[in-house]
Formats: sequence, structure tokens, C-alpha cells
Amino acid sequence: MSYQLQARLTREGWYYLAVLVFIVGGAALCHVNLLVVLGGMMLAPLLINWRLSLASMRGVSIRPLPFRAVHAGQPLIAEFEISNERRWFAAWLLTVEDRWTMDRSVPPAGVTPLFARLRDVAELFHSVQTVATTFCPHLGPGESVRVHYELVFSRRGQYRSPAVRLRTCFPLGLVEAEVLIAVPRAVLILPRIGRLSAEWTHRIAAAISGEGEPQLRQRASDGDFFAVRPWQAGDSTRWLHWRTTARAGRPMVKQFEREASRMVAIVLDPYLPPTPTAGEQARLEGAISFVCTALADLAQRDVGQLAVLIASAEQQCWVGSRSPVFLEEVLAQLALLKSETNDHRSAAGAKLEAELPASACVLVVSSRPGSDEPEILPPGAIEQTSSLSAQHTIRVASAEFSSLYSLE
Repeated sequence: MSYQLQARLTREGWYYLAVLVFIVGGAALCHVNLLVVLGGMMLAPLLINWRLSLASMRGVSIRPLPFRAVHAGQPLIAEFEISNERRWFAAWLLTVEDRWTMDRSVPPAGVTPLFARLRDVAELFHSVQTVATTFCPHLGPGESVRVHYELVFSRRGQYRSPAVRLRTCFPLGLVEAEVLIAVPRAVLILPRIGRLSAEWTHRIAAAISGEGEPQLRQRASDGDFFAVRPWQAGDSTRWLHWRTTARAGRPMVKQFEREASRMVAIVLDPYLPPTPTAGEQARLEGAISFVCTALADLAQRDVGQLAVLIASAEQQCWVGSRSPVFLEEVLAQLALLKSETNDHRSAAGAKLEAELPASACVLVVSSRPGSDEPEILPPGAIEQTSSLSAQHTIRVASAEFSSLYSLE
């Protein structure tokens, strides 16, 4: 951890110096003794400010405290511990500054190496930084205080801060002394969590319980009878409960308890054209955010296991229980996910067919343009096709997507 102490003029200090130079120059040209005396009197505060600001920063140290990853749109709370190791002198008007930049070490898909190098050169001249500051008005001798700031990142990804700046312009604001402490830090901003609608709750609950699926009803007698529910389209007439039907005045069918909870798999198709527009990039971020929101919702439901598959060249796949550890691992990978310009849905379908059971409930989320109606894959759909067709996909560009999910 390197430690650099330097002093420089503030904007007000430069204005003050310009007036001082004008007075001293006039005194030298016109030989006016009063102007010489005035210039000397004005030079004294500048020197005093320079000496006091440097002296107040000596013996002051700062230590960043660890923080956890947060979601995009949520405040990141960064804490610092500032200590004054001197026994007699206090420090005043301390300002802590952090400068965060997004990690762009890996170029997005579809970017050629030559274009990536040209883009890196352009970023040297136009680098977008997120600056956060906090303030400590007074730090007594031998004291240690904790200060913090809240910062909201709007985009997912990994952000880095190479150093922490601690500065003061006490007492006159003409000279600023700054301590640059090289403490490399990184924070992972997870995808944004939105809000799922009641339509999503109805659909996913029906898919997990097996309602409306003939294959499950044909095997319903394998479980224990535990309730009677209203008849729905596709129910077998063999499970009609005639006594309850006559009493209720409408068809009622038997419902059987399932032996085990089903696995729910989510397939994400992170498509993005080679030269995407702002709207297409927003659709990709919306698809990733929807997947993260759906995973957080499914982790609280009665499902056997969760599986996430990325339809990409690497065919990344994670399978695990609905635990916070598994959810945190998947969200961390989705935070760094890159787009794909090629179609890998056929390979994703083959991987699903090879690794997941036929009874798994599969949901496909795609950022490709289209207006297909959202649908959750029924059990056995993996056996019927080796590729993911449009009728089993939730497309972010469709009108039905807004009925399932919203960012607010």
C-alpha cells in the first residue's frame, strides 16, 4: 500500500495567485512601495495555507472496510476508518474520494481485436468514472472515526477503484493537500432485481404443480389423494369426483400429491447483433434481469432443484439446490455475462436433453426480436425436440413480457 502526499492550488487559489501576480507586477513596474507591502501581505496567507494543509495530513491514515456485492439500482455502502496518529494536532475538513471505473478487460462478443485496441485507446481520452465522496469535519488527536457514502450503480458488471484519495484545504481553501493511498479494490454489481406480476405467479405455480399437463395426470394415481379442485381443460374424465361435482354444481376432479418436487430449468439466450442499438442492449439487460428475478422467486418456492443454462459457445450450466449459496454463485456469473451474436439454441437443447430429466420444467428467456407468446415448457418437451423453438420462449421484445415482469 503506497502513500503519496502532495499539495496543489485550488481553483480559488489560482484566482488568488493571479491577483497577487498582478499586484506584484504593478509594484515592480510602477515602483509603488505600498503595492510591494500589499503583495507581501497577500503572499503570507498562501504560504501559511500551504504549510498547515500539509502538516494536517501527516499522521492521518485511512483504511477501507470490506463490502458485499449489491444489485444494480441498489445503494452500495462503502465505509472507511480514518485515524489520526498524532498526539497534539487535529485534522479538519477531511474529504474522502473514490473513483470507480467499469472493468472492460474482456471485450464483448462480436468485437474484433483491432476494434478492441482502438476502443481502449479512445477510453484513455474519454474514460467514464463514477466519483463518490464523503466528509469528516474534525478528527481529534489520537481519534479514529468511521465515515461512509452510498453509491448507486445503474449497470451490472465489475467495477474497480485503484486508490483512495484523502484531501483537505484547511484553513483558507487556497491550497489543497492530498494523500493518495493505493488500495486496489473491486466490487461486483449483480443484475438488477425487478418485480414479477401475479400472472407470473399463476403460471409458474401451475407449471411446478403440473396443472394442465396430461402426462402428469396420467401418472396421478402414483401419488396419494389429498384434495379436490375444479376441472380444467385437459383433465382426464377418469379423475372426476362425482359426489363433489353433484354437490358443487360444476365438474370437480381429484388431485393427487406428487412424490417429489420438480426441477425447474431456465435457459437464457443472450443474443445481441454485432452492431447493437441502445434498445437491443436494453432488451439483453432486461432478459438477464428477468432471469435473476425469476431465480430469486423460484428459490422461495417448493422446487426440487434449479438449473440455469446459457445458450452460448461455452454452454455454461449450473445445477443445484435452491440455496442462497447456489443463487449467489449464479448471479455472480450472470453479472459478468457477455452477449452472443451466433445462434446456440440447438446446442443448448441437446445439452438439456442429455443432462436434465424429462419431467423438468424448462423456461427459455431470449433477447431476440419477436412477439411470440411466453410459455413454459411442459414435461417431456425436451424429448419432443432437440432445439428450443419459438413457442417455448419468453421474448423480451414481445408485448406479453410486460405482463410478467417490470423493473419497478
